[in-house]
Amino acid sequence: MIAANWTPELVDLAGGQYGLAEPGRHSGYTVWDDIRAYDPECLIIAPCGFQLPRAVAEAQELVVLEGWQQLAAVREGRVFAVDGDAHFNRPGPRLVDTLELLAGLLEAMLSDKLALQSGTDCQAVCRLEFDGQRLVPTAGT
Repeated sequence: MIAANWTPELVDLAGGQYGLAEPGRHSGYTVWDDIRAYDPECLIIAPCGFQLPRAVAEAQELVVLEGWQQLAAVREGRVFAVDGDAHFNRPGPRLVDTLELLAGLLEAMLSDKLALQSGTDCQAVCRLEFDGQRLVPTAGT
């Protein structure tokens, strides 16, 4: 599923571009080939209703998909798991925290510092490194 609803607007406000869904539309299913064709520079995995440990576990399903290793986000080490339950899955005051989290991730990417800014909720997000077989949460993120 591709996050939609308010997520594209949050990414835009944080300084990124969200090209797979339109603001205000409902989240929906997409085919893997569409994601491969878009070739995102950053992947944020935030499964609906799941906290960070479950998001990390669910992310493992992606590594077996055709073309996974060729995605720019994977090659550049820009794959993150996020506590979707706390940050992305429902509207409310925490969306401000989500915007700050996204802005921190984008700023880190632009400066090639993949460690998260101090103050970022490391209970809510971690960087995932592909070791050739699986996604491994990396220290310092």
